[in-house]
Amino acid sequence: MLSVQHRITRGDEYRRVLSTGKKTRTALGLVSTAHNSLGHLRFGFIVSKAVGNAVVRNRVKRRLRAAARGVLATSVSLDVVVRSTPEAAGVSVSEAEAVFREVLRR
Repeated sequence: MLSVQHRITRGDEYRRVLSTGKKTRTALGLVSTAHNSLGHLRFGFIVSKAVGNAVVRNRVKRRLRAAARGVLATSVSLDVVVRSTPEAAGVSVSEAEAVFREVLRR
C-alpha cells in the first residue's frame, strides 16, 4: 500500500490532474501528470469494469501500486493519475515501473 502522503484521495484532485495535466498514452492506459506543490510524487489509479472482473481489477491495482513504490525515490513534484485500459491486465510490475520512469522523465 502507498502511504497517505503518496496517494491522491480526493475527487477534485483527480479532476484537476485529468483536466489540466499532460496526457500520455501508454501500455497501462492514459497517464496524466500535473505539477503539485508538495515536493513529492502522488499517485491515483482509475481501474474501471472495462478492464475485467473484480479479481482482474484488483490485480491491476496491486501491480500499479507496486510499480509506483519503485519510483517514489524520484525527486519530482508531480501528481500522476493512471486511467487503465484492458491491456493493463497483461502488464507486469517491472513493465509498469518502466512506464512510470519513462513518463516521469518527460
